[in-house]
Amino acid sequence: PLTITTAINFYQCMINSIIIALGSVILSLSVSILLGYGLARMNFKFKKLVSNASLFVYILPPSFLAIPFFVHMRILGLVNSLISVILAVTVFTIPFCAWILREQFSSIPKEIEESAYIDGCGRLEVLFRIVLPLSAPTLVATATYIFIRAWNEYQYALLLLYSRDLWTLPLFLTTFLASDVVPWGILMATSVLYAIPPLIFYYLTERYMIKGLIAGAVKA
Repeated sequence: PLTITTAINFYQCMINSIIIALGSVILSLSVSILLGYGLARMNFKFKKLVSNASLFVYILPPSFLAIPFFVHMRILGLVNSLISVILAVTVFTIPFCAWILREQFSSIPKEIEESAYIDGCGRLEVLFRIVLPLSAPTLVATATYIFIRAWNEYQYALLLLYSRDLWTLPLFLTTFLASDVVPWGILMATSVLYAIPPLIFYYLTERYMIKGLIAGAVKA
């Protein structure tokens, strides 16, 4: 039977997973917006190199950077903390998100931004008051990608989190497979609960994602 201790451990791991997922969305999206807008609208030295490098980092397998990342986290004293997993997810989601947002920001007519500059807006005001509202569907789709990536993160959570109090749900679910007799009933029940938060996140943002999918489908 499902014991009280198992239930407490499950909900603690769920809280940890939610913290990691939301933290990754906030951090990764913040950096991706600034990087994507810089690549789309600003001219600077080595711009093409930065753009290509971001795509190159995206195609690297996460396991390739596991040991260097662990060493850096240990030097910074962040091993066995949730922030280390958030940083890991951020590192691997920023390149893809920045690439997507760069394309989105580039599709917005420059005349709209130039009109705002004439009215006295600064670059950051243009970004937050004009560009981001026009890019809301793409931002929501990008945030959903980050959330799901962080929610399902297993490799770096296993590598960086030692304490059971900091475990995430993927780590918690694997404990049921460690014994000779697998409690399939408990495993299936917890798996259903594990799938609920991503579904809630998706349905809260569904209407924005649909707008992003059909945007540009009809030519004016």
